[in-house]
Amino acid sequence: QASLAQVDIVGAFLCTVGEPYVVMMASRVLRRRLLATSGVVGTTWALDEFYNHQILQRSLRTFKTGIYLLWEYKVRWTPETSGEVHARVAKQVVACMRKNEGLYVKFGQAK
Repeated sequence: QASLAQVDIVGAFLCTVGEPYVVMMASRVLRRRLLATSGVVGTTWALDEFYNHQILQRSLRTFKTGIYLLWEYKVRWTPETSGEVHARVAKQVVACMRKNEGLYVKFGQAK
């Protein structure tokens, strides 16, 4: 636990240095976190792209399409607009299946 003298020294340092120092330190921390996050995201994408046959990308695309489908039917659907909603959703689902390739295309061909 910090003693009162240590807290006063830190407080005095921040008071004498002023606000620009605090902003500079906050921007450094933000830059480091952004760099680390982009490194993790980039590494995850590269591993998924080259070693996992785009499993994560396909799953996220399918999830996004499912959210779109849910939004269309829960928010935009009315008995009057049902034909338009069905058409939009069908186009989106077909586009997702084509982009995902592989088994998704076979699922789309099933009768």
